[in-house]
Amino acid sequence: MSGAYAAWRLLGPEAKHSPVLKELRRRRVGPLTVGLFEGSERVGGRLFSVTPPGMPHLHAELGGMCYLNNQPVIADLVDHLGFGYGSVEA
Repeated sequence: MSGAYAAWRLLGPEAKHSPVLKELRRRRVGPLTVGLFEGSERVGGRLFSVTPPGMPHLHAELGGMCYLNNQPVIADLVDHLGFGYGSVEA
């Protein structure tokens, strides 16, 4: 999610406090824009959707990760985007 996350942060309200972005705005006429490019033939980063052999009705997501409660940046992003989440007991 790093590319999408970086783009989201560059467009977010806290970006107005960035000295680098302030300087870019000073040098440019018009609003700054963010472009997000995919470097492979598919989108999705580390996530990959597959249909297991013999199970055409099932779609499985490979490569996903969980996050811990000591990762506030990820937790804030999940909350901001309105994604659901659940707890996993260790």
